[in-house]
Amino acid sequence: MQTAHRGDDPDAALQNFDFRSERLRDYDVLWLFGFEGNNDGAVHGTPIADGEIAAVFDFMNAGGGVFATGDHSGMGSFMCGRIPRVRTMRKWFGVEYRPADAPTHALDWRGEVVTAANWPAKSVPGGLDRADTLVFNPRGGIAADGTLVRDTESLYQFDNQSDDIAQTLVLDPPVHSILRRADGASITRFPDHMHEGEVVTPADLEAVVAPEDTPVPEYPSVDGVRPAPRVIATGTATAGHSVALTADPCLSGNPPGDPAPSVAMTIGILCAYDGLPAGVGRIVTDSSFHHYVDVNLIGDPCGSTPDRRRGFGMPYRPPAPGSVLADLGTCYVNIVRWLAGSG
Repeated sequence: MQTAHRGDDPDAALQNFDFRSERLRDYDVLWLFGFEGNNDGAVHGTPIADGEIAAVFDFMNAGGGVFATGDHSGMGSFMCGRIPRVRTMRKWFGVEYRPADAPTHALDWRGEVVTAANWPAKSVPGGLDRADTLVFNPRGGIAADGTLVRDTESLYQFDNQSDDIAQTLVLDPPVHSILRRADGASITRFPDHMHEGEVVTPADLEAVVAPEDTPVPEYPSVDGVRPAPRVIATGTATAGHSVALTADPCLSGNPPGDPAPSVAMTIGILCAYDGLPAGVGRIVTDSSFHHYVDVNLIGDPCGSTPDRRRGFGMPYRPPAPGSVLADLGTCYVNIVRWLAGSG
């Protein structure tokens, strides 16, 4: 395994990474965690170059597997939002910014045509609502003014994302292999978060792309068979709660609350594309990178209560069999194996 960063992060083995600078075919799978892009109107970072997009497309067409995720609004779009196939398996751009070649519509988990605009960080009056999958925590939390506040039907805490209460996934049958444990049981528990993105499927499966100035089908077919992406898991946002601002000295500034009430919705959490029958690589997209980061898995060191500081388990220790953390570890390994073609 090799780690890389598009900037100068000293924790990455490869810094100032450019997809054209490495022999991507030396690898089986790319994990793309996108952060840069448009964040509810604030632009940060720079997009990858057209040549980099072509390099990733060549990698996928040679059978390489790709995992890609971002977060709300346009977060992650500068790395992932224009890569063929990946670009149509998730909502990548917010309403503030969309390049000319980005899809305007998509199919949601029901197969219905929807806008490709991603959900924002905060509910916008007269516009899009946040995709809030936070789960009720009966223990309460410490608000920004130091008072104890208990979750109610109308008020949740931002750092509920760091407690030991998971959101429940609804799996589309047949259950995909990446969401199966070794004993055959389904994996249905995932971290929750206040403002997720959403995975989708393409509105036009026969679209043509030209990453190297040579038009080719975005989703190829072989002998009349054209594999299509499928939303394999959905999550649920409950209606009617605002989110309290939580004091968190571990973060730069307090994390956002939102006084606007949440709206009931079902969102796509995971999407999978098996390109092997068409001679290309497999792809998995996820609605949010928060399903893979420490603050949502092993707790927030500055969380407002012990359960929010503890999360699903201790770091660097084997998780208890049958625990949420064990299931998540199994899911992550399953994704790697499936994308590599050996799942």
